[in-house]
Amino acid sequence: MAGFIPNPAGLAELLQSPTGAVGIYISALTKSVEELAQATCPTVSGSLRDSIQSIVTSPPIRGEVRAGGDSAPYVLAVHEGSLPHEILPVNAPMLVFPDRVTGVLQYRLRVWHPGTKYPQPFLWDSLKTVIAAKA
Repeated sequence: MAGFIPNPAGLAELLQSPTGAVGIYISALTKSVEELAQATCPTVSGSLRDSIQSIVTSPPIRGEVRAGGDSAPYVLAVHEGSLPHEILPVNAPMLVFPDRVTGVLQYRLRVWHPGTKYPQPFLWDSLKTVIAAKA
């Protein structure tokens, strides 16, 4: 009677390839987290929501959901909350932004952000929700 004979190439395909069973499962979970994060992300302009994207890499199989980047560098302040802080221009001599009420452009050398009192951990909450649904 023959014992179990492992097939290293087959095991690698199953466990480490994006097209293997584990890779397909990780891809589906990662996409679910991405979609839920986009649906629950707080929005003003939509830049933060639009920055949310997922990626699956291998080997080893790893799923990531990312947010922020150049289009929404404030992601950490939204997700984790922030203390009051000064905002200074970085790539221009002045800050320019539309007034929220009138829409008229405002020009400032600096502004004070009141802080984000309550964190809105949409990425973490989305991950916990998707994992709990699969348990």
